[in-house]
Amino acid sequence: MELYLGGTLPIFKIQKRAIRIMGCKSRAPCRNFFKKLEILPLKSQYIFPLLLFMVNDVDLFIAISENHNIHPRQSSSRPLPQANLTIYQQGVHFSGIKCFNTLPPEIIKITGNLNKLKQALKKFMNTQSFYTLEEFYSI
Repeated sequence: MELYLGGTLPIFKIQKRAIRIMGCKSRAPCRNFFKKLEILPLKSQYIFPLLLFMVNDVDLFIAISENHNIHPRQSSSRPLPQANLTIYQQGVHFSGIKCFNTLPPEIIKITGNLNKLKQALKKFMNTQSFYTLEEFYSI
């Protein structure tokens, strides 16, 4: 289970309780109900603006293809900075790059059009309904 910093576990439990009040059975998993109602779970609500930050400020992050003369397979991905501190790895800069590199290629292709990207990201996040960052990284 992922470490929940800043007291987000109680908020996520309240969110799940609200979903159960809306009609999800008490012992049934809430994930499908999140998808049905098109409500993003708490971690998905964190990932969504993090990815938008990456796309809006893409010039702050160097692509791998800009670093090398050879065109690697994942030329649009960004290299992760060297970081030994866990607190830095949990920060916006490091997590943003890691999340961006995890996105499917069909979504990365739309990064030029912000409105289409938002729609595609929202649809992707709703269909997956991520509860943790590890779930997102494992797609």
